[in-house]
Amino acid sequence: MFLHNTAGSSRLGLLVPNHAIRRATYAEMAVMNDVCRITGNGVVWVANHRDVSKVTLDDGETMCTAPVVATASRFSSLAAGGRHPGKHA
Repeated sequence: MFLHNTAGSSRLGLLVPNHAIRRATYAEMAVMNDVCRITGNGVVWVANHRDVSKVTLDDGETMCTAPVVATASRFSSLAAGGRHPGKHA
């Protein structure tokens, strides 16, 4: 068993609200020229490979990129195993 006090700290970490993470992410992306922010679509599948990631959006569009940075809540289908709708593991 891992005990937090053996790590030399009184706690394991801090909880950061999602809105604070989004605000910081958007601020960083706003000054980047080589980043594409896509809104209005959900991600239904991400396949990560050594040099490229393949992303499928809920409208069926598929794109390849390197690398993918995304967030998903614990209620997301991706967080629950990343199963593509209609396919079962």
